[in-house]
Amino acid sequence: MRLWEKGDRFQPIGMKGSKKLSDFFIDEKIDVFTKNNQWLLLDGNRIIWVCGRRISDDIKITSKTRKFGKFIFK
Repeated sequence: MRLWEKGDRFQPIGMKGSKKLSDFFIDEKIDVFTKNNQWLLLDGNRIIWVCGRRISDDIKITSKTRKFGKFIFK
């Protein structure tokens, strides 16, 4: 886990390509204070969850999913 950094990209669920997190924050109308304190969950260098907001399309649960983890961020 780490805080977001300028230039970070991820693939929001339902989207084919990647998106800059800064653009995602604008689309979601997230203020600067909240944005600067936004945590990310990573798998290596790949962002898989913008904590409390959106998961990556790479890790969505499908009919082929056999194992999953549950994360609660407080």
